Amino acid sequence: MEEPNSDQENQLSHKIAAILDEVRISYATHNRKLKELSLLRSKSSSPSQFFSAFSKSLIPLFNYQRRLASADRVVSFVSSFTAARNPADAEVCDEFLDHFLHFLLVAASAADKTVRFRACQIVSEIILRLPDDAEVSNDLWDEVIECMKVRVRDKIHVVRTFAVRALSRFVNDSSNIDILDLFLETLPLEQNAVSFAIESMELFSFLAFPDVCVNRAVCGYNCSPLISYTSMSLHCNIVISSASYGYLAT
Repeated sequence: MEEPNSDQENQLSHKIAAILDEVRISYATHNRKLKELSLLRSKSSSPSQFFSAFSKSLIPLFNYQRRLASADRVVSFVSSFTAARNPADAEVCDEFLDHFLHFLLVAASAADKTVRFRACQIVSEIILRLPDDAEVSNDLWDEVIECMKVRVRDKIHVVRTFAVRALSRFVNDSSNIDILDLFLETLPLEQNAVSFAIESMELFSFLAFPDVCVNRAVCGYNCSPLISYTSMSLHCNIVISSASYGYLAT
């Protein structure tokens, strides 16, 4: 009884793999292929069968050790597909998002640095594409946040960079102020793209909820020897200095 289902899943995997192979060549095909992949999902015998076939087809993407343009196109396509929510098929879309994020969180904790890098890249792309009203459980968000907070301390800088990008979606929520604290703690240790990403998120946080962040700026940047103005960009320095001055003058 399981053999026909296995054959169907293999056929589905081949069709998904063919779509992924096409989208890696050009962004111009993405809109058309998103519709094609959505149709495959709606016609599959079950959401679990589609996800199984999809995840198997995606495994080769986790083996690319370098940032290739073709791989980034696939990441962009997969992230757009996952973040999209068709009102006519909302429950299926939500279930797929849940399964795929859990799949990626497991990969983000893998021993292989290439797998961690790709998983964090896809997680960050999905999170930044999700609408504000996305149907995601609080428990799943908590898992995502905790996983990315661990990866901010990863020994591989590109993993840290994408973890910071993923957390950027949550840093403007006052209930997640510990993320900003983590950024402030991490920034002095970074001298690469991670520091730029953190600076960008801190700047956004200052604009989003300045009262809380300026307080941290006054305490952290003016009083702590661990964090120096010289470690930050000129733009970020200006914003922080201006905000701090306004805070102290009130």
